[in-house]
Amino acid sequence: MSNHFTEMLPALSLCFLELTFLAVLIISMHSLRKVIGLTSYYMVVSFILVFAQLINAADISLSYEFLDIQMNVSSALLLTTFMTSLLITYTLDGPIAAQRLTVAAVVVSGSFYLLNTISQTQTQWFGFIVDTDKRQFYFDFFEKIRINTAASLGAIIADLLVLPVVFQIFKNRNFGTYFSVVISFLLTQVVDTYVYSLISNYHSDQFWLKMNQLFISRAFIIIWLSVIVTIYLRLNEYGKKEDEERNPMDFLRAVLSTYSYGNLITQHSRDWEGRFALFVENSPDLIFLVNSKGFPTDVNKRLITRTGHPFNQLQETHMNETLLDRDRCSDDAFEDILEKRLSFEDIWQGTKNMPDMRDFNFEAIIKTSENEFISVDFIASILYAGKTKLILMTGRETTSRHKLTHQRDQLTNQVSHLQRLESVGRLAGGVAHDFNNLLHSIQGSLDSFDNKSTASEKERVVGNIRYAVGRASDLTSKLLSFAKKGNFELKKLKIEDVLNSSWELFKPSCAQKIKIKLLNAPDPIYIRGDRTQLEQMILNLLINARDALEDQASAKITIRCEIAYEDMPGWEHAADELRADNYCCVRVKDNGTGIPQEVIEQVFEPFFTTKPIGKGTGMGLSMVYGTAASHNGWLHLKSEVDKGTEFFIFLPLYNAPSQENITRYDMDIENVQTLHRPS
Repeated sequence: MSNHFTEMLPALSLCFLELTFLAVLIISMHSLRKVIGLTSYYMVVSFILVFAQLINAADISLSYEFLDIQMNVSSALLLTTFMTSLLITYTLDGPIAAQRLTVAAVVVSGSFYLLNTISQTQTQWFGFIVDTDKRQFYFDFFEKIRINTAASLGAIIADLLVLPVVFQIFKNRNFGTYFSVVISFLLTQVVDTYVYSLISNYHSDQFWLKMNQLFISRAFIIIWLSVIVTIYLRLNEYGKKEDEERNPMDFLRAVLSTYSYGNLITQHSRDWEGRFALFVENSPDLIFLVNSKGFPTDVNKRLITRTGHPFNQLQETHMNETLLDRDRCSDDAFEDILEKRLSFEDIWQGTKNMPDMRDFNFEAIIKTSENEFISVDFIASILYAGKTKLILMTGRETTSRHKLTHQRDQLTNQVSHLQRLESVGRLAGGVAHDFNNLLHSIQGSLDSFDNKSTASEKERVVGNIRYAVGRASDLTSKLLSFAKKGNFELKKLKIEDVLNSSWELFKPSCAQKIKIKLLNAPDPIYIRGDRTQLEQMILNLLINARDALEDQASAKITIRCEIAYEDMPGWEHAADELRADNYCCVRVKDNGTGIPQEVIEQVFEPFFTTKPIGKGTGMGLSMVYGTAASHNGWLHLKSEVDKGTEFFIFLPLYNAPSQENITRYDMDIENVQTLHRPS
């Protein structure tokens, strides 16, 4: 017996290498399916099945004389690898892919069977083969192929119906992956071998003997194949996820039912299989599939990875808990999202009420397992699983954008505060002069108080003192209000009050030689804005106008407010859908030195200034620019050297229609020539 085994060792080694090669080939093709496509993978498996029929017709068998067993190379090696590919495909790609693999194998084998039958018929027709001896040989050869191809087709269908079901039964009962693979292979082989032997040897007196030999010879092969399959499944992280349990009967129902949309959603909403698996599992989006009660029935891998929460935890957490409200999110960067936070009931109702082919959009905050808050922009739509409604929520993370916006707003507030302080500093000289006059008035009144004899004269002196103190207090309040750091707050404002207040703040620092004319509209004009921001904007323009008039003999500044009209300079840059009578225009004009054309393109850039060091930060006009943008307005600049400059500020009226649709936008201040609202 030892000598027989030694003599058989090379043949056994060759069979072992052939088996390993075929298994590695199938695994390699499967691992490359995302690159080369599933069609190529299916064709390789089908080619092995066809090649097996040719090997079987050649009667290539390995005889274990010391065990009195004969192994058919075709059925034992080549056909067994089909079970390997079927189990791998079902486990990693889902039931739909396993069905498609089987269909591909049946179609190719059936086509081969048909062509083989035609070729066998041709051997008996006159004119195809002249040599009578060869005619019988080819007839028997094709007959054997035809029978074994039919047997292989039966075995393939048996594998499809039995292998996934048996494997899933053992896997659902928490058996190990290797044990489940081995047992499912062996039990499937009983049915597979019986069907194959029944078709190929139904007329043979040695039917049971042939079947027994085939079963035993394939049992040794299956043990080694199970090792290879288990390693590959482990490399693909199978068995590490907690949501892999499937109902085995669902697979049989899927095989026997149609591929309707409702059946696919109902049966596979937790598996993300077939043609959608590649897209969903590798999508950068965070995906929830939520039932009407508000609990997720499925999520994609990206969401689990990003949040750090396992699927079973997400599945048991209601969406109202997952989508945070203000009480459970302490990050100020997401304040705007939290103010508009929707409950799941709102999302469900909003999604149901959307017209056909329209999606419901909203933003939400989610907390990760590492206590990090992330913002997600979701699109929700209704899916129908039979009669059951589900919500598909697909979200793209927007955390970085909101963080950057929050940082930008903080920096803008800081720069605005510094700019106000700078403006106050530049006004200090004029304010000090005004205060000095008020103090002299108070002191003079006090000195003359004792010289007044009558009560009415004393009361008049006290009135003068009160008036001076009131003016000083009013001026101080305005300066403190202007310089303080505050939040941007939109309120209903009378534009005339804003201009008067800005003029009062500017007047003390204005040289007496400069003539200021303030022209308000005859009827009140109301806008929606932040008073401090608007006062700062007007004041900055007035200060720049004053600086441009230093060497001007007949210096003049004109402030003018009116309802906009279509022939007004700057209105030609408005969007087509806007109406002029829904906007007001504030014009600040001087007859100073003007701005050269080559400088106009840069005046609104932050930190750009033409003034000497110490006389300007270069932030004044950039803040004017940003303030106009934040109030949903725009600017137009008209200037000519030695003739003066005029700024046109367009702001929407308080009662302007569709004002909610005019959103805040970022202006391009690096390549600006004429500042306008983009059309």
